[in-house]
Amino acid sequence: MPEETDLIVDLGVQDDGEPAVVETAPVIETVKSPEVPVETQETKPEDQEKPHKKPGSVRARERAEKAEAEAADARKRVAELEEQIKSPKPVNDPNEPALENFDDLASWRVALADFHSKKASKETEDRFKAEQAQRELQTRQATWHEADTKFSADKPDWDDVMEDLTETVGKLDPKTAIGFGALDAALSASDMAPALKYHFGKNPEDLTRMARLDPISAVKELTKLEMKLENPSAEPPKPKTNAPKPVTPVTAPTGARVLEDGLIVY
Repeated sequence: MPEETDLIVDLGVQDDGEPAVVETAPVIETVKSPEVPVETQETKPEDQEKPHKKPGSVRARERAEKAEAEAADARKRVAELEEQIKSPKPVNDPNEPALENFDDLASWRVALADFHSKKASKETEDRFKAEQAQRELQTRQATWHEADTKFSADKPDWDDVMEDLTETVGKLDPKTAIGFGALDAALSASDMAPALKYHFGKNPEDLTRMARLDPISAVKELTKLEMKLENPSAEPPKPKTNAPKPVTPVTAPTGARVLEDGLIVY
């Protein structure tokens, strides 16, 4: 409510005895101006502080890391699928005893247990043989490597010659190189293997010729080459022949002569 301010009027008496007339001032109303709510100045969006923007190199690195993580996850899923393809679910063994072939359940269970017991023993034996063969192969490979290292110590062209040998073997035609398997097995078992490989690397025509022989003939030819390389100064063995020995001419004793028919006349 607006407040009123009263003006106090002093009613005095004039000198002539008449009451003094005093003008009263108009009552002044002091009106308070209504309270106007102060509007809060809203912060405009453009006036707000903008978030800190990451440098381009940081954003690029984060994108690269994210892409790499997604690629790694994809590779993992592909590997899992490939493993599933490589390892199919086991199928039933056709030799496994079938229930319909037995008169009762107990007999079938006994036969089934015996079958799986023998199968497990066979798998264990096969695994043992495979591991043993692998160990033997590793031992042979170590021996071959040691022999090659020793032989090639004074052969500066050894690596180049072995590359040529590998190229020659790769060019062999499996249809015509029927003796190569036996040849390779015999060479691997030979104490002269490094020298034989070095010879074949420098003389590829010898390897090609021997590989086209039958297995027995190929091994015989390899043995001859092995003997030649082991003792280069030795004369090659004379070929065997089934021809009869030459006839020894008849000679007459002193003072006698031989006639045309072979008779001796004294």
